[in-house]
Amino acid sequence: MGIVEKGLVSIIIPVFNRETLLPETLDSILEQTYGQWECIIVDDGSTDTSLEVARRYASKDSRFKVHQRPWYKRKGANSCRNYGFKLSNGEFIQWFDSDDLMCFDFLQKKINILYDFQFDVVVCKASFFKDDKSTIFHDQRKTITPLTNNLAFDFFANNFWFGTPQAIIRKEFLIGFNLFNETLTRNQETVLFVELLLKKPSIGYIDDSLLLIRKHNDSIGGHYMKKSSREKIEIDVVAFLIIHKLFLNSNFYHDNVKIHFKLYFYLALNKCRVFSKSFVLLFLYLFQNSLYFNRYILINILLKRIFN
Repeated sequence: MGIVEKGLVSIIIPVFNRETLLPETLDSILEQTYGQWECIIVDDGSTDTSLEVARRYASKDSRFKVHQRPWYKRKGANSCRNYGFKLSNGEFIQWFDSDDLMCFDFLQKKINILYDFQFDVVVCKASFFKDDKSTIFHDQRKTITPLTNNLAFDFFANNFWFGTPQAIIRKEFLIGFNLFNETLTRNQETVLFVELLLKKPSIGYIDDSLLLIRKHNDSIGGHYMKKSSREKIEIDVVAFLIIHKLFLNSNFYHDNVKIHFKLYFYLALNKCRVFSKSFVLLFLYLFQNSLYFNRYILINILLKRIFN
């Protein structure tokens, strides 16, 4: 019995200087048992031959569609992902990264579950590799099912975890969302998924690893891991303030959420450099909203930071 094609999947891939890795990624898409897809590749101004590599694939298979980020759009993967979404024609959205690999049944298994159970989102597990995909150094062991009915908090608190390439989403469910925040350099995916999960989508979970995530020093995550704990917090604070607002304006601002943010913000106030952008943004946010700490306590923290 042959494969039944059910609906078009739009695979959206931002690309920047990935000439050596992109072919392997695109080959893994060509090897999918599910063939009803379009792959929208958005080049972010590559200075190597990534654009030529993508166009070579498009010349051989019309399902590959190559675009360049418009000059008026902000540079970055977030902008490319959002632009790709606007160009998409699929019933389902599968954002993907230019250095990761799909297992051959990655799309098929997701689509089967989406159709059989009419989920809004389906998430699979992932494995991690360096350089050679035949050498897996870590399989995802952490559960990808939430522990409570507060999906967004479980995700944000890392009680259950999945990355953007692990999730396939019904396009109609994404209508009305801001998608990827183009001003953020990190945690933009966390912001998006917290916003989505606060809307309580129906989610299907695949306990199989259908995705190979490449870990290397030239990735955004690789650069982040090299930074000190203070530098990481200063990067994270901006996104965490956005996430806090999302919870604050939802029906899921429960006690465990409040405690989590109070501890994190207290740590950030004592870790960030005084008068750094992150410190100022956090201090003003807490001061103006009288959240967690009264203004007397906040001023005391500020004075201690200045004079110690």
